[in-house]
Amino acid sequence: MTILPGRPDANTGPEAFRFHKLAQSFLADLGFKLINDPSVIISPYQQTQATYHSPSGLYIYTGFEPADSNGACITFGRRWSAGKFGYVLSNNYSLFAAEQGVELPTSYTLGYGNEIDNTIRQVFSDVERTLPGMLRNIELSTLQTLEELPGGAVDWATRLFGQPYKDQVEISKFDQNLLCKD
Repeated sequence: MTILPGRPDANTGPEAFRFHKLAQSFLADLGFKLINDPSVIISPYQQTQATYHSPSGLYIYTGFEPADSNGACITFGRRWSAGKFGYVLSNNYSLFAAEQGVELPTSYTLGYGNEIDNTIRQVFSDVERTLPGMLRNIELSTLQTLEELPGGAVDWATRLFGQPYKDQVEISKFDQNLLCKD
């Protein structure tokens, strides 16, 4: 998705839009394409999101909520969709980073004023320094293991539908051969 002229600028737009302005060329170089409009506010708490998809079937989501939680988060992996119930990704990005021996926060405090821009830059910096390594090493078995951890996609599907949930959920296919690794 290309952001059209007339949208907010990178310094004053919603947080996800500002993240996208920082991350777009880096993520594109790794094969990820933006699939939503990060300038759209999607909740009464000023939540915005930037979600990217790669041909390999992997997604990366960054969400920002300045009004209620004053926080930001990153999730990663396969997309688990359940129609009107929406979707989630495999699990928190920090768990995937931990698989590479890198400790990242599970969420970020946005802060106020200039702190917000610093947090957006930190989120991007964490993705920039960890995502290439993840893509070099990710396997279906890793995705499945992390999906089964607390807070993962299996928890989400089980809460919605109980066991068995597999007929109720569509999981994006992962093709390791389609990863853009450098």
